[in-house]
Amino acid sequence: MPRVPQSISRREQYRIYLNIILTTVRRWLNRKSPSRTMEGTRREYDKKWKKWSEGNYLLEGNTETRISLLRGLPVVARQIDYRKHVIEKFADAINSLQPESVLEIGSGNGLNVLCLALLCPTVKRWAGIELAETGVEAARNYLKELPLESIAYVTKVSKEMIAQRIANAQITFKKGDMHILPMRDNEFDFVYSFHVLEQAPDTYKKALSEAHRVTKKHAAFFEFWNEGQNIFQRIHIRNRGFFQGSFRDVEPIGFGILRFEVSELTQVAFAGCFLLCAANKDSQRNDHVRRG
Repeated sequence: MPRVPQSISRREQYRIYLNIILTTVRRWLNRKSPSRTMEGTRREYDKKWKKWSEGNYLLEGNTETRISLLRGLPVVARQIDYRKHVIEKFADAINSLQPESVLEIGSGNGLNVLCLALLCPTVKRWAGIELAETGVEAARNYLKELPLESIAYVTKVSKEMIAQRIANAQITFKKGDMHILPMRDNEFDFVYSFHVLEQAPDTYKKALSEAHRVTKKHAAFFEFWNEGQNIFQRIHIRNRGFFQGSFRDVEPIGFGILRFEVSELTQVAFAGCFLLCAANKDSQRNDHVRRG
């Protein structure tokens, strides 16, 4: 698989923007409003992870191409290249902060956790929470029978070393809802999500609050934050019924913002943005003591 996305004409980018406008007009004429519920999301992802767990679809699905933007220029990129780019951002943050325990909210088929466990070997404990039962099953199956081809491509770790490192890592996956995480307060040093809040347009602040509750030190969210979207991307996100939150929404919950950046590699229809936060638990405890 080639590692570098291939450049294409701006025409393809503008074609997607035109389709976004046409979709908006059709919705307006038909008076249709998008709706998104957690139960609908669960059913959707139950089907998705079941499909991805069959045969070699993990590799095939990850190598499907999409029109994307690389530093603002249109390219054709594989989904696995996009995933690799995002995982590297999480890995850089984790290796810099040196947490001992890490939780992924919305861990899907577990590929993100498996790759990060290889890229961040100092972490002692990894956990993934997933709403769809088939996602949890797929993740546990991949833990037993590693998808070596995909993991090796994303991490650049040899297949022999992958098996050895994963065997020595403490990794667990369980079913759970991001609005009511089945974890103790301050159980993890680092919590992260990757394209998960999009599914909770009306309740994402509750999910952020739960992330803040269970993390002791830091959190990172790679999501479609409003500040990273152009006008066409904002319209597309609204058409799909995804969340339309500002990265500043984390501050009233108790997070302190350490870094916010729009990803260099994004899809044309929406821009993923990396937000790194501090939980600020120590300062909050000190404030409580001072007020007391």
